[in-house]
Amino acid sequence: MVTPFIWTSSAMNATVGDVRQKIVFLQDFAGGGGQQFGLDYRSFDTQDDYEVKTIFNLYEKWLKVKRQLMNANKRNVDSFYINYLSGRTPQMARMPLLVMPYFVAGGRSDHRTNSPLMLTGRTTLINRDVFPDFPRVYCLGSFCLVAFEGTNDLTLNFIQNERPNYVGILMMDFPGDALIDAIIRLNRSIDKTIGDKNLQLLSSNETIHQISNDSLYK
Repeated sequence: MVTPFIWTSSAMNATVGDVRQKIVFLQDFAGGGGQQFGLDYRSFDTQDDYEVKTIFNLYEKWLKVKRQLMNANKRNVDSFYINYLSGRTPQMARMPLLVMPYFVAGGRSDHRTNSPLMLTGRTTLINRDVFPDFPRVYCLGSFCLVAFEGTNDLTLNFIQNERPNYVGILMMDFPGDALIDAIIRLNRSIDKTIGDKNLQLLSSNETIHQISNDSLYK
């Protein structure tokens, strides 16, 4: 017997009213007797390239996240998107090559929220356009140092600057209040006339905080 607190349907979408106070599975497993327990994970357009081999691959990871954000905003009504902002080095990597999830999320020198951004070692002296979405810091005129920035902050910048209508489901480690609030505010621009109860679940923007041992970082 399926608990009444789990949303089950053969539909690919639901209204917020349908799923309120219920658990919605992104199902990537076979149900007994072919039963569907949630939304079919394999039917989503998913960006899940989690391997960040070195710290200098962080910008490459960000470009994949950014491309998926842009694709989601251009979507047609039958396409749904999942975008993983999280990443880390492959399991076989060894110190000091490890790229930790807190670095991918925040680009900071250690796991503390207010620690300084790590510097890339690049400057604008030779190439002003190096890592164009990364912040320029400690500037003297047009000469600046280029710092890393994590996918969470870069996604927040993207939402605030580009003002997309739709970003899909965002999977994140260590999301801050500002990013969560920015995603929630996007839903207010989708359709103010139908009310949130009748809003299509996958036409709204969702934030999911990944719960794992990595979340022990404070």
